[in-house]
Amino acid sequence: MKIVILTGSYNLHGTSNTLVDEFIKGAKENSHEIVRFDTAHLQINPYKKLVSYMNYKDEGMIVGKGCGTVGMMPKSFYKEAYELGKKIK
Repeated sequence: MKIVILTGSYNLHGTSNTLVDEFIKGAKENSHEIVRFDTAHLQINPYKKLVSYMNYKDEGMIVGKGCGTVGMMPKSFYKEAYELGKKIK
């Protein structure tokens, strides 16, 4: 199965992307094909319109704050993300 993943975190080594990495590991163990787009790092023209529509202050590609650091994330989250990826049939 081909799985397309869209991430939105600007921090490539943050909590969201770390969990996505674990999910991908599990999914690849079941021979799934993964296509990943780190959208915060793509030059998407509608970005300015979205920022305006959501009433965010334009700070480049960052439109919000994260949920903490990888060190703050419970270790069980890694296993849960990995197992979720592995369960996909």
